[in-house]
Amino acid sequence: MLTQEVIENLIQSNGYIREAAKKAEEKSHICEKSVKDILDEIGDCLHDDIVFRRRMLNEIFLRSEIKRKIAFKFISIIIQK
Repeated sequence: MLTQEVIENLIQSNGYIREAAKKAEEKSHICEKSVKDILDEIGDCLHDDIVFRRRMLNEIFLRSEIKRKIAFKFISIIIQK
């Protein structure tokens, strides 16, 4: 079982693990979970965050690609005139 000290150390660590630990803690009563269970939950939260960030990057890329095509079309029209 995770002790409160281990939980606090996880939450106070840097970066994604801190955020994932907070999310995992919000999802369940950690004191009832085994170390493996909580690490699995942290892994799931990290995975969800990475998938979300990848989706956002893809969306940004798609928008910039559309803007690039519109700009290219606009420039083509100007050049033809």
